[in-house]
Amino acid sequence: MKLFLLCKRFSFSIILPAVLLFTAELNAQSNALQLKTTAINPEEKGPSLMNEVIAFGSNTNDSSGNIPASYSPKLSVTFSLSNQQYTLPVEQVRTARGLSFGAKPNGADSYAVESEIFPLINSISAASITDFTFSPVATSRDQIDINPNRAIEIFTSARALYNNKAATHGRYYYGDLTISFNQPVANPILHVVGLGGFYSSLGFTTELEMQNEGIFLSKLSGSGELVIGEGSKILNSAADPNSITGSGAASGSVLATGSGIMSITFRLYLKGDGDMEEWGTSTVHTGDAWLIGISLTAPVNISTNMYTGINGQRKNDSPLRGIALTGREK
Repeated sequence: MKLFLLCKRFSFSIILPAVLLFTAELNAQSNALQLKTTAINPEEKGPSLMNEVIAFGSNTNDSSGNIPASYSPKLSVTFSLSNQQYTLPVEQVRTARGLSFGAKPNGADSYAVESEIFPLINSISAASITDFTFSPVATSRDQIDINPNRAIEIFTSARALYNNKAATHGRYYYGDLTISFNQPVANPILHVVGLGGFYSSLGFTTELEMQNEGIFLSKLSGSGELVIGEGSKILNSAADPNSITGSGAASGSVLATGSGIMSITFRLYLKGDGDMEEWGTSTVHTGDAWLIGISLTAPVNISTNMYTGINGQRKNDSPLRGIALTGREK
């Protein structure tokens, strides 16, 4: 009866959603909306074709903080490569495939150089902190600290096209990258680093073409080269692709708008600019080494992560707090 009197006097059923929303927004603002890493990050190198399983952690510090907290229920993302179209000799790349985790081009030998599978975001391409955004509402507070944060490294081998004597002005399908979550997520943000490479006067770049329906891609931030095509393609618009962000390489953050997302699949292509007749020489291994990471938001822990709207209507769009990519699941 007492609760009824309060509700009647203050129209509590109408005020409650606004109060919960305001409180949750304050809680979200107290969290650092940046990706952070921990000591549990994998340190092994590639090349590899193994599925890479990465655990997420929650950032509860402010923007100057560097320590993520564990997140419950456990949330992880798996990166996997499939439908590979090109085979190479193992003497050229250990995986014998056109796509690998943890490999880089080699300008002094035909064998692809091994590299970290889960490196720091600032390990390649000289991207800037201003190229990346954690939140759809971009502010200086929402920029990602690219020093402690990491992403998966993928190598698109141009040596495969050299072996097949493919024309350097073409666009070639290599295989699929699938990003899977262990539970449904909403509106994940993809961070791509260093789409683009070169050999001598030839420029080339990896392109990502999403295969999912019901998900829409949009650019949040990034270098001028990074463009989104038809709401489903992540592209490098440089006429002469290169490996340095802002000078021919594309880096930045892309929002994948959608709810209940369990996986996102991209077809991966390599496109050349045709400024040289061949993709390299017999004594080098050319290709595009690039990174892709994920950040997203999770419901603020208010009872069932739902709140009651006007007239008792249930709402699923509860306020959010930041989640960070932290390390590979053991």
